[in-house]
Amino acid sequence: MFKKRIAARIGVIGRCAELVVENFNDEPVEVRIVTGDKVMKLESLEDGTVLSPLPAGPVIQTRRPVTPKNSFRLLLLPHSYKAFRYK
Repeated sequence: MFKKRIAARIGVIGRCAELVVENFNDEPVEVRIVTGDKVMKLESLEDGTVLSPLPAGPVIQTRRPVTPKNSFRLLLLPHSYKAFRYK
């Protein structure tokens, strides 16, 4: 089974954190970024576009408390990346 190769890097500078998502595939990929409930927006470092969260949906876990989460979706073109800032 072929797995799509996606990479994400997170860095923290002061009170702002940055996230880079990369697509190493030869085809576009829809990416879902799941965060804790305190992340209320992702702002593109390229053009300032703001992504709003969607509910992350059910989390399947056993015996552990489930932390509320937010989900962000975006489309990455082949061999490209996007960088975001979140607070």
